Amino acid sequence: MNHNASAQSLITRIEMFIQQENWSSARTYVEQVLDEEPENGYVYFLKMLVERKAKSDEELIKAGRSVTADQNYPQIQLFGPTELVDRVDRIEKQILTNEDVANKNRIYLQAKDYVKENTVESVTKAIECFQSILGWKDADSMIPGLLLKLKDLKYENAYQHMISDDFEQMVKAIDEFKDIINWKDSEAKMAECKERIQTKRDTILTNALKKIDTKKVTKIEKGIDEINDLQYIVNKLHLENGDYSSDIQKCRDAIQTIQAKRMNIGKRVAAGAAALCVAAGGLLFGEYMKTNSEYNSAIALVEAKQYGEAYEIFSNKGFFKDSIAQKASIQNEAFRSQIKSLQTTNIPFGQYEGNDLEWIVLEVSDDKALLISKNVIDYAPFDENSEDVSFEKSTVYKTLNEGLYNAIFTDDQKDIILDTVIETETEENKDTAEQDKQDEKEEVTAKLFLLSDEEIENYFKDGDYKAKNLDGKASNYWLRTMNAVTKDGEIDSENPLAKQNKGIRPAIWIDLELQ
Repeated sequence: MNHNASAQSLITRIEMFIQQENWSSARTYVEQVLDEEPENGYVYFLKMLVERKAKSDEELIKAGRSVTADQNYPQIQLFGPTELVDRVDRIEKQILTNEDVANKNRIYLQAKDYVKENTVESVTKAIECFQSILGWKDADSMIPGLLLKLKDLKYENAYQHMISDDFEQMVKAIDEFKDIINWKDSEAKMAECKERIQTKRDTILTNALKKIDTKKVTKIEKGIDEINDLQYIVNKLHLENGDYSSDIQKCRDAIQTIQAKRMNIGKRVAAGAAALCVAAGGLLFGEYMKTNSEYNSAIALVEAKQYGEAYEIFSNKGFFKDSIAQKASIQNEAFRSQIKSLQTTNIPFGQYEGNDLEWIVLEVSDDKALLISKNVIDYAPFDENSEDVSFEKSTVYKTLNEGLYNAIFTDDQKDIILDTVIETETEENKDTAEQDKQDEKEEVTAKLFLLSDEEIENYFKDGDYKAKNLDGKASNYWLRTMNAVTKDGEIDSENPLAKQNKGIRPAIWIDLELQ
């Protein structure tokens, strides 16, 4: 270095101050030397050390900041000797190498974390990470195994979507199996998806068209809604063979036929009545006019939502005009009106084995009513297999909700029977502590159910729990708590024998909200 003696002395002091980390004094001496020798490249290097508070090349490297981007680097390049410039460039190269190592390590560790998440998305990201650092550690060898793992995950996802029984999920499964068409049995599974979709479509359409056979306009209209929903899904998902307009028209034609038939019946009855009047003279004509007036009164009562009175009039009109159809159309509303106006009266609803069933109204609240059958209607064990079983797992639960429910009620009557969520407990639980009993309770949803011992005591406060069967004979009957009411009307809570046949006296909740 070509320094004069004074400058060299100051430079020595600067180097000493740097090692002592006396940065303030070092900065002062740097400025003094540069005032005397503004083209001294080495002093600019010392200035870089002072400004970065680094005592050596190693500390510059460890700090990780680029030295070639430093404001002093142009002066070092311009005024410094070749060996000094090379020295600074080596520092820069080592910094870059360290940064690259750190970055690759970061990417590698991130890839490992993605692998642990074990999802299609995370494994895909892991593969991308390893591909960006090929040649680093075992990145190259990790990729083939992950590609196989990715296919397995995609296959599992596709399979779960396939078995979901949801149109959109099954269509998604087709695309997913197609993406891995040569993996395992993906091609076969894709064909199975298409078959499941078509089967579901066929089932929905078949069930909707079956409603035509009911010859009930409301049912057929519901079928049209189901086909329209199917059409929407098919269009949305771009499925093949998706035009159901002819099926919708078939339903509409059926409705028109039913309505035309009803009108024709009314016309024929009216024409017949008129003919009878002409043939029989003024007396029959007067009777016809009276019947017609009563019919019109019933129509007005329907419009006024006085369904009970209207139902009674239509019931007495026989085949006059469309009285039968009118009666059928308001039977549920008439039933509801009877419940609301006559809460303690035995009300007819449903049939079983040729017997009209009567029901006792126990409670009316919030547009719904609780009813219990007046009679014991059948006999069954509480459970065929166990002496200690809760209601929702019992044979009698299935008897009520699979057998009797369908045998007693028409489809229209079922429309006003509510789902009932009830808590169940076994007799064994009732002897435990209150908290334990609460823990044992389970919930079950039922259309038909049995009252519990507590409920029957609450609703029959006079203590008269007796009931007769449909033959008029005194009968015992099961309670939901796996005890029973005896023929004498006593609650028998001791040693219930679940496998014995006892009477079934069902209860239901009815929707009273008039449509």
